Amino acid sequence: MHMSYCCCFNEKVGSAFYYIMSFLMVILGEIFNGTKSWKRALEMIQISPHIAGKSFDELDTNVVIINPRLRVQRTVNVKSKTAAWIQFAYENMKRKLRIVNYENSIQFSLQTAKLLYDVRHPNVMGISPTSGLMVYRSLKMAAVMSIALSTKSIFGPIIDRERVISATDGRPNSALTYAIKSIQIIMHLGSTVLNTYLTEF
Repeated sequence: MHMSYCCCFNEKVGSAFYYIMSFLMVILGEIFNGTKSWKRALEMIQISPHIAGKSFDELDTNVVIINPRLRVQRTVNVKSKTAAWIQFAYENMKRKLRIVNYENSIQFSLQTAKLLYDVRHPNVMGISPTSGLMVYRSLKMAAVMSIALSTKSIFGPIIDRERVISATDGRPNSALTYAIKSIQIIMHLGSTVLNTYLTEF
């Protein structure tokens, strides 16, 4: 009995550490990259009136904008700034897709499969009716939040890639295009989670 309680306690501590650390890593990464994107987007918003309705070759003009970080005015070239923004968006999209391929999809599959297993086979050994139950529920809520963030990190870059391709091709994507792509992602993730659940648990 003592051995079972120790194993249960170690499992709960390990699960809590995994969920909390994965949640923090996703949050901190998104905050860092979001801040960088936000600063660049503020500059692009200022020069966007000089872009609308023009071809790329017609953007070779200089305008004055306010640096969002230093709060000072500076002169920038619209064409070079637009090219830099497109390059940044493309590199950021590649980074997100790498994360989706190597981490988020694996993390999502393991977390979701483990949560499904815990729902079907709840391990409540050693949980007291008062404080222990609250800790148990808090761990499951943290798991749900972590899965939700992983889902956002998977869908986001794939949809962004469709938007970039649409913009470079000069044709807007319809709602049906995004719906089909979302269904493909859901089917892929569903099969991966089911395979993980059946093989690992």
